[in-house]
Amino acid sequence: MALRVTYIGYDYFSPVLLYLLTRRDVTINRVVTEAKLGGHVCRIAQAHGLKLLLERVRMDQMAAFAADSDLVLSASYGYRLPIPAAAACRFLNVHPSLLPLGRGPVSPYWTLTRFPESAGVSLHVMDDGFDTGPIVSQSGLAAYAASSLEVYTHQANQAAIGLLDALDDERLRRLDLRPQDEALATYQPEFSMAERTVSARNTGAEIVRLIGALGGLGVVVEIAGIRYVATQVRFLAGAAAFPADPFVNDFYGYLACADGVCLFPKAGIAAMAE
Repeated sequence: MALRVTYIGYDYFSPVLLYLLTRRDVTINRVVTEAKLGGHVCRIAQAHGLKLLLERVRMDQMAAFAADSDLVLSASYGYRLPIPAAAACRFLNVHPSLLPLGRGPVSPYWTLTRFPESAGVSLHVMDDGFDTGPIVSQSGLAAYAASSLEVYTHQANQAAIGLLDALDDERLRRLDLRPQDEALATYQPEFSMAERTVSARNTGAEIVRLIGALGGLGVVVEIAGIRYVATQVRFLAGAAAFPADPFVNDFYGYLACADGVCLFPKAGIAAMAE
């Protein structure tokens, strides 16, 4: 019988794995995401007729998911998920590094730029920490550590689906778990508010580096002295093609700098009080 899966993810790393799962012999009961409608996770779910929930996951929901699923699978969700104390199903997370190396929500970027020894993907049990649960299985990607973020993400997804292909109902019930060695753990750097903020003073290269480091999430855009938390930020070269007014477009905000434009959807911004 096909595994029944509840899939929880966001638009960073997670969409490709969801697409690959739709091509496997599994039953995806639902897809849960906080990504906006029109995002990659949402579009894949809708294209395959999957039940879609757009909200932050609560404890009572996780218990309900566990009741009709063999596996609750998380990939790049970005929040700690509440795990019911007594549940028959497994709660696993896919993380794009060789844990305990490279813990954190945007590990592919830091693997490529600072921690090449962590290149790989891990399937692990979710617990009360972030990326700290016992390891189910891992696959190394050392040959791609010096490659691009896009290639690394693609290869990590291919490796992750290989790890998931090895699971069936019987193996889920008899997992051979390996605790993570805390003495070896490494983490991506923390960013202060000042380090997260981009403005017209920044160059395109600086904005691109910050977007990569944060995965396009949590970037703070400063316009006319007001800060906005922006999701899915992109940088496009050639600011002359865009108007100076950041809010003239119905859908996108623009932050023009000397050599390009920072583009972000208005649905993903919220003004910050100083």
